[in-house]
Amino acid sequence: MSVLARLVSPEIAAAPLTFFDESNDGRWEPLKPRVVAYLGLIQNQSLRDVLALYALIKASLVEYPLYNQLAGWASPLRKLLEEHQLASVYEIDPDDLLLRVAEGTAGLTLTAQQRPFIVLGWNTLTNAFLEYGERLNESERAVMSKFFLRPLRKRFRMHRSRPSIVIRDRREERVKAKTDVVHRRFTNSASWQRSAATRRAACMTPCAPLLGP
Repeated sequence: MSVLARLVSPEIAAAPLTFFDESNDGRWEPLKPRVVAYLGLIQNQSLRDVLALYALIKASLVEYPLYNQLAGWASPLRKLLEEHQLASVYEIDPDDLLLRVAEGTAGLTLTAQQRPFIVLGWNTLTNAFLEYGERLNESERAVMSKFFLRPLRKRFRMHRSRPSIVIRDRREERVKAKTDVVHRRFTNSASWQRSAATRRAACMTPCAPLLGP
């Protein structure tokens, strides 16, 4: 953990109610070496601070779910910073940028899986920081709150674009497209069969005898 303390901002290296709390009597666990090593690979300081603070808050989680969460969030957040030329993750306005990510007009370098994952992940991070902040006293919160991500404020704007609805709508669109193809094939086949039956009936109908003068 001494390695992590050198990698993060001083305030996080002394974060209250975490392993770094000076009054820690064993209640707060250290991070697993694999998690510390991964955090050390993150180049952007703000992103490293955010994910390190979350990891410290959630240190009691089993190693692999925590590691997978961090790895799943770090890559799309890094891509968003690079794509929009932002120096810090704290510059991200979730009510603007994440809405456009959900709509598919931003985050063009993200994969189809990363889009919904990062929107949901942002909520997970902000909720964790909100809960953490509520456990801090006023002076501690004043110091640590600058490392919290901005929460989504205009949640109603995300209603039609939130990941679960986007995924559902896209699934329904794919099902409808397949259904339309099958329907067209059935309709064309039925039309051809009716036309063939009409031709056969015409051929089988005897001609009326010609009457003489």
